[in-house]
Amino acid sequence: GSMGVGIFLVSALQEVKDRIRGGGSGDSTTGAAAAVAATLTGRPDTWVLEPMVARPLLINNMKFDLRCYFMLTSPAPLRLYMLDDALVRFAAGNYTVPVGGSAAS
Repeated sequence: GSMGVGIFLVSALQEVKDRIRGGGSGDSTTGAAAAVAATLTGRPDTWVLEPMVARPLLINNMKFDLRCYFMLTSPAPLRLYMLDDALVRFAAGNYTVPVGGSAAS
């Protein structure tokens, strides 16, 4: 993954609009975020916005994620298959609450 490079936190929609226009807080995360967005999507004008989970579920004070893969073959009647393999990832260090504008620190 990108290990947090190009990921930034905002508290208002106007901050997102400023960063998209190239303004913002004057740090280098805007350019990095645009580069990451362009790399991941092939389009420099594509961004992914999602709410930050204020209190994420932790295991031994570490964040984790599970990737389970499914195939939907029919919505009605519902027919869903789950791949036998899955992926579990754990963070390399203990979780600390992000402060400021960058999640990379």
